[in-house]
Amino acid sequence: MSGGGPLRRRGTQPGRPTATPSPPHHPRGHRSQPHPGPGRDQRTTRAAPGRSRPAEPKGTPRVSFIRFQDPSGCATLPGHPRLHLLGLVHESVADTLARGRVPGHIGTRLYGLLPGTSRLRQQPAPDPSGRGIGGWLTDYTRELHSGSGRPVLEYRGRLLSTWPLLLNSAIARGGDPVRLAARLHGQCEINCWVDGAHRSWLAGIVEVGLLTEAYPPGVGWENVAAFLRQRDDHPVVVSYNREFPHFWDCGYAEDPDQDPDRAVQAWRVLSPQQRWEAGTRALSTRAAEVLEISPARWTSYRFGHGLCVGDLLASDWEQRLDRALGLQSAH
Repeated sequence: MSGGGPLRRRGTQPGRPTATPSPPHHPRGHRSQPHPGPGRDQRTTRAAPGRSRPAEPKGTPRVSFIRFQDPSGCATLPGHPRLHLLGLVHESVADTLARGRVPGHIGTRLYGLLPGTSRLRQQPAPDPSGRGIGGWLTDYTRELHSGSGRPVLEYRGRLLSTWPLLLNSAIARGGDPVRLAARLHGQCEINCWVDGAHRSWLAGIVEVGLLTEAYPPGVGWENVAAFLRQRDDHPVVVSYNREFPHFWDCGYAEDPDQDPDRAVQAWRVLSPQQRWEAGTRALSTRAAEVLEISPARWTSYRFGHGLCVGDLLASDWEQRLDRALGLQSAH
């Protein structure tokens, strides 16, 4: 793409990631949990000390939406779409922990991995025979889905975030529409993206979601699929509740010596093409490769610590946790 930046036209390669995305903001009723990505990026954008944050450029509607955008246009999912995406993630995890799939001794294992401060510790441990396991698994699943940020996993003195555990479980067990739901819900706010050469591939996944009714009809998914198929010479960048690129994402407010009002004015006079180029350059500092949605890492992609619920249920669960955390196995 002209103007530099990590996003590429068909046939070029991105640079290695230099940072990883920060936690997404959840819709109302779902508080943020520790991050989604193979690492952490604590970089934030704030106004200089002693200065109030200037008004954002006008033109962004105050309606919840996910936008898919390239330099020539966009397609939008309006009406709190992340709530539906999160529901698909929850359904996939609940199915993994459904009664009849988890024997009693696994329930005992999950109980043993709970942090000492977990609310579930206030209940009796599940019977290893499996008696009453259904009710306990229901409570365990509810705790996973609560959005409270409370960890349900402590291993060898380490507390592990619930947020990546949920998203990874959906990717590991779900079909392609559920995997896309996990990626969009986890990364739409931090601008996940798809290369031009893979737009048709992603459109196919959206169409499968419509055919299988994983994605509801008539709310914009049809437009997203059509938009993705329009061309293959530009990438598509995803954003949440605002267009891409955005003033605060492009470094225009990060210089403490620059007057914030002048920074806003400098942004407003840029052409759409100049804004797009500024946005893609800024994205290069936010781990573009980690944020890319591609066939190459589609089923193997993992957030954060890389663990999913299936790892906790496996017979070699201890080795899997040791490997994910970079610990020397004691088993």
